[in-house]
Amino acid sequence: MSEVTFETIVAGGEIVDGSAGALPVRADIGIRDGRIAAIGDLSARGTRERIDATGLTVTPGFIDAHVHSEPALLHGEPADRFGALIQGVTSHATGADGFGWAPQGPHDPASLWRSTAFAYGSPGMVPEARTAAEYLAAFEGRTPVNIVPFAPHQAIRYAACGWRPGPANATELAHQHGSLRAWLDAGAFGLATGLDYQPAASTATDEIVALASVVGEAGGIYAPHMRYAQATRAGAYRESAEIGRRARIPVAIAHEIVDDESEPLIDAARAEGIDLSVDWYCYPAGCTHILAMLQPEDYVGGTDGALERIKDPAERARIAAALERALIHPEEAPESATQEEGVRAYFSATRTGRYVGRSIPEIAAEEGRSVADVAIGIMEEELPDAVLVYKRGISQAQLDEEVRRTVRHPAWTLTSDRSEEHTSELQSRLHLVCRLLLEKK
Repeated sequence: MSEVTFETIVAGGEIVDGSAGALPVRADIGIRDGRIAAIGDLSARGTRERIDATGLTVTPGFIDAHVHSEPALLHGEPADRFGALIQGVTSHATGADGFGWAPQGPHDPASLWRSTAFAYGSPGMVPEARTAAEYLAAFEGRTPVNIVPFAPHQAIRYAACGWRPGPANATELAHQHGSLRAWLDAGAFGLATGLDYQPAASTATDEIVALASVVGEAGGIYAPHMRYAQATRAGAYRESAEIGRRARIPVAIAHEIVDDESEPLIDAARAEGIDLSVDWYCYPAGCTHILAMLQPEDYVGGTDGALERIKDPAERARIAAALERALIHPEEAPESATQEEGVRAYFSATRTGRYVGRSIPEIAAEEGRSVADVAIGIMEEELPDAVLVYKRGISQAQLDEEVRRTVRHPAWTLTSDRSEEHTSELQSRLHLVCRLLLEKK
């Protein structure tokens, strides 16, 4: 037998290495000391282990560029922590939608957590890390995947301004710059924000440009959940392109498909020289909390602020009416809560465990109450964990065509936008996406 030169050889697979424009190559991979040491015809080389990959595709580990997995990775059950890894996802970008809990300033960190807990569960958790470095240190040696951290705009602004709406003053902006630089020094790859969620929704475009410019100078990326509720989808694209242009920074827009409305906007920005891309998870639903049916000014203060606001009878009536309009006349709702015809919004999680799998109009009909009364009551009873899934009313054929159009666009990146990645639905979509990626070659 030939001398052992590799610990493992993966033999005969079709290698797709992820390089732009690279074609699949049939070859062997030799692994030594835990790293790829050679690629080519290694049939005559010795090894302790030979894996036959004939008929299979061999790729590097996938990167999930938009995923809400931090608490699951640190504290979850094995299925939550390892679900992504066994599907080939080896790296997670953290800070999706600008959610994060460091740095901490003079304001109550638990209040910020409660406003974002809908995306993660564990509404009673209190963040402990006070700095970016402390926060990232918690992952070292404890997670099965690599962490690609993004500086979380929500936490950065909250530490400087609290829940106060309106533009940051000079002192507050300087505080944010200092926090952002600390994140970059700790290893952040860019700045993520969620402009439909407070406190980021109170941020003016100029303030974002100022922060993104700091990141651009460091070679980082700006990754927004765009400002749909206040700007409409087209306006949100224009704002994102403006930030990319003024800050001279690549823009990676979250959870967006390529369709008749978005494609001209994406292509126009890219033709202008803006490095603009989109990510999408390739399944026909979205998920957010019940407050997304309101305008962001209605939940200044996050979950705590909204619950305090509805104690006032006049505010309660106004917000109840807004929720009813959003449910019965979705064309009048903020664009962050989908306006598509045929959408069914049903609860996937609530604080008490009630109502899961049911929609608010269905509950109202069953209980003989108005939609407004049920909606405001559920908001009061179930926040901060009142999470709605918006299931789009499209056929499988329509979905597959959307996926094909989006996947084939050069600006697209695959993400999951989930807090756990071990579901069969995501796995089936990944299989379709991988097939379409090979078709692109």
